[in-house]
Amino acid sequence: MELEHKNDNYQKFISKEVFQHYSNGYDSLQVGQYFAASVWASVFLEAFLVELLNRFELSQASGNDLNSRIDRLKGASDIIPDEIHKRCHEIRSQRNRLVHDTGLGKNTLEQDAVSIYSHLEVILDWYCKKVSPFDDTGGNEPDPLDLEKDKRIPVFLSTLNPDNERQRFFLNGFKDKLKSIGIEPVQCEFGYYDWKDPLKVVRNKISECRAVIVLGLERSNAYYIKDKEGSKKESIDTHRKYTSGWLHLEAGMASAMGKEVFVLCQKDIYSDGIFDRSWNTYPVMEFKLLDEDSREFIMFFEYLNAWVKVNQEEIEKENTELEKVGK
Repeated sequence: MELEHKNDNYQKFISKEVFQHYSNGYDSLQVGQYFAASVWASVFLEAFLVELLNRFELSQASGNDLNSRIDRLKGASDIIPDEIHKRCHEIRSQRNRLVHDTGLGKNTLEQDAVSIYSHLEVILDWYCKKVSPFDDTGGNEPDPLDLEKDKRIPVFLSTLNPDNERQRFFLNGFKDKLKSIGIEPVQCEFGYYDWKDPLKVVRNKISECRAVIVLGLERSNAYYIKDKEGSKKESIDTHRKYTSGWLHLEAGMASAMGKEVFVLCQKDIYSDGIFDRSWNTYPVMEFKLLDEDSREFIMFFEYLNAWVKVNQEEIEKENTELEKVGK
């Protein structure tokens, strides 16, 4: 199944960062990566709806998840046709059926992916008739999530470099969620000489941040492992899953600096080090699905949102004190 490629038409009306999600998904669709295409479509839709509301000068959704943004369209029926709202809802429903365990086989993956992009085409065809293109001389407008970058609180994100498309989709969505609640995710970008002293680079980045989020995703699966071999406490385990060792190192640095540390990991990541469920003073948030809209993450982002508000007040007080000292 193929769809007519309209990327060139849509690109004039959508910001560069948001359009990239659509382009990635469409490319995945063309090479038969239907699951990847479907996830990219939902990532695109979530970011696109923020842009749509901005372009029509409508207030943003009360929540930061895809559900809230789609529901916001229903409250603007005088501007946005009901069909557009229903097609967004159908994309969300099809996405949920694909990424969640429904107890049934995923036998219609190709048809679902093509259907999702058919819905997107209808939505985008309507949208492009209603808004003016971005100024070609000035380039595309920035991603709406980047407009308030200077006002967001820098928080170091300690996680692995994604090893597969599913992790990559999830991390993109996770970082967008952080931005939407006032957090600027900070990660290390190593240059050629940094590899000789990576710890210094990490330490400097963490020192510039207000807190650290440690996000443990699966990197390794030990199918058979023996602990304390040769001792009386020798034990054998199977299918033990680990994340990157760098996360323990970065979390230790943050703790030594007195930074607040938030720890999350997939439920089956081995309970050890920073992810030890028993020997730490902080709770480790576990999650089953790589879905930033799941119940666990909604609760986590609500908690973080409250933390952001408290820290914004503290930062304002600190800036006021600095201004007094400067005078």
